[in-house]
Amino acid sequence: ALSSLFPQNGVSYFSFFYGIGGFPLLSISYIIPLVTSLYVIRKLVKPRLLAYVLILTPSFIFQGSNAYYDGLVTACLLGGIYVLYTSENVHLIFYSIFLFGFATASKFFPALYLALPMLILIVSHKKYLRWIIPLSLIGLLPFAVWGIRSFIYTGSPIYPFFQSIFPTPLHWPKNDPLEQVAMIQTVMSAWQWVIGGFAIYPLLTYVRSDWFLEATRGFTTIFYIFHVPVLFIAIIRIFKQPIDSRKKIVLLFAVCAYVAVGLVTRYYRYVWPFQVTSFVLALSFLHISKLHRIITVILCGLIIISMIDVVRLYGTFPTSYKSLGDSSSSRFADNDEFLVREKLNSVLQPEDRLLDASGMKLKRSYISTPVFQCNWYSIGIVDVFKRSKKDAVFARSYVRSFDYVVTNPWIREDSCQVLKSKVITDLENTSAWEKMYSNAQYNIYKRLIRK
Repeated sequence: ALSSLFPQNGVSYFSFFYGIGGFPLLSISYIIPLVTSLYVIRKLVKPRLLAYVLILTPSFIFQGSNAYYDGLVTACLLGGIYVLYTSENVHLIFYSIFLFGFATASKFFPALYLALPMLILIVSHKKYLRWIIPLSLIGLLPFAVWGIRSFIYTGSPIYPFFQSIFPTPLHWPKNDPLEQVAMIQTVMSAWQWVIGGFAIYPLLTYVRSDWFLEATRGFTTIFYIFHVPVLFIAIIRIFKQPIDSRKKIVLLFAVCAYVAVGLVTRYYRYVWPFQVTSFVLALSFLHISKLHRIITVILCGLIIISMIDVVRLYGTFPTSYKSLGDSSSSRFADNDEFLVREKLNSVLQPEDRLLDASGMKLKRSYISTPVFQCNWYSIGIVDVFKRSKKDAVFARSYVRSFDYVVTNPWIREDSCQVLKSKVITDLENTSAWEKMYSNAQYNIYKRLIRK
């Protein structure tokens, strides 16, 4: 899959736990970023009950129950910020930039935060300016490993993004930039974001969650509507009261990072880590101890509302009552996908190659042999395979290198582009392939001429 050329620290993190202890330890790896985030938030905001209001939301619960990178990125950003924000030991700045570098090597967007430790040195620790070069190396090293790998394979360290700067015509059409995909841009344009969209974004993502991510209304929960008002209050406070310049810098930088990421994408999962970090820092500037009892009552009410949202949202999924971690089950039952996995596991041999070309990907960790998958990042690549007969021949020969192929009974726009139209027709009509299984969602093809 194309995503294998992205920075892989997130994959490495989850794979490390899975390699040591299988699914039980993998499940623990999901929770570690959640617990880390909760620890930092409890340290920064008061009353501490506020931390649980932030955590008890579908976004955090979702991130704490799967291997999406956003929860890991959020934990790294909060950890790095906490070190800069609270520690008087200037040497700990190296830990901070390492966490920012680790987050960057999981997803591109946190690269913005690599500049924050440098800024802190310039403003607050001028006598340590000689550290800027080693700090830069520590921050860039985790990402550089994957950037060099991507450059070797494609000619671009940030493939497939910014084709105008790093063109890779043999691998990606220049006139089809991935960063312009509708899901990344959402219904809000970059210009609308600049002229005020960033201020109403928390409200819009609550009342029209489906505009910004694959979720039902209210997924972000009502509490995050207060994000921008709290930011404004905190910014006013830091300029009216004598506050440590380092803390001012961290807060203002977090706000700028939130706005800057929104210029590139308004997709909620990508903006969310920056929304959380700026919100937490803003809340740390609000001194509400005098109204502690009233605030506690309000927070308890918000927790109840949050939990109602969680129950409402997650209650729509049919839960599988089989043991979690069982190789034949998943957290939420999907009968068609489950039956396909069961069928594949009954026939696959260790040496077999399986290509999952379906629009709704199989949970490959439950399949007994390695699975090759095409995903939505392949959008636009189909044009490459339309250019010449030679390319179509290559696509067909690529399919023939597999023993089994899984497709949908229909041709979807988000299905694997390599297997569209003519190639899928070949599977249906050629005598080299047999449709060995089919249900409402999936087809399984078996290659009759074996290697």
